Amino acid sequence: MPPPPPPPPPPTDAAAPDEARPSEREAAADDGPEPKDTDEFTAEEAEHAAAPVILDAGRYAVRAGEEFDVTLTLTAPALSNVMLLMEFDPALLACLPASGKRVGWTFRQDIEFYANNDKGQLILISQGQPGAKHTRAVVDRPVASFRLKAKAAGQTALKFPAKGVEFTTAKGVAAEAPQLRGGAIEIR
Repeated sequence: MPPPPPPPPPPTDAAAPDEARPSEREAAADDGPEPKDTDEFTAEEAEHAAAPVILDAGRYAVRAGEEFDVTLTLTAPALSNVMLLMEFDPALLACLPASGKRVGWTFRQDIEFYANNDKGQLILISQGQPGAKHTRAVVDRPVASFRLKAKAAGQTALKFPAKGVEFTTAKGVAAEAPQLRGGAIEIR
């Protein structure tokens, strides 16, 4: 008699966005060809303009001297403008300035990305003609990434100062109370 088949793997809870392994995040960003749409918001997009905006910067455990990718994951309605100022401890981290890029097709055009390692700041911008659509509506989708270098051991985090974060909706107003998550970095 043949041996019984192995038992199925135990069920696992779905990983929270900031706990997803990089390979899962990258696979989720492979959306196939970019959709064809216009700069105009549809009536449905305008109707959902008040939907919540959630940005997740993930969690990271790295070694001193190591370079690593930070992936930003977004849940949001279609937006006309995105500006994200992020702050970091320049004693523990350095940003590779040319590393910022869009992931997938959420942003309808390339993003602007700037870093100032002396001040411990980086900024991501997606904007264009006022009132035009610059992002597509998404749910828990990787949208951008950049590369950091861990300089020394310690605990730190990417921080989002309130006055440095702006998501402009299809209605031309700032999204109410965006939820900014993750960004914790443990350097060993």
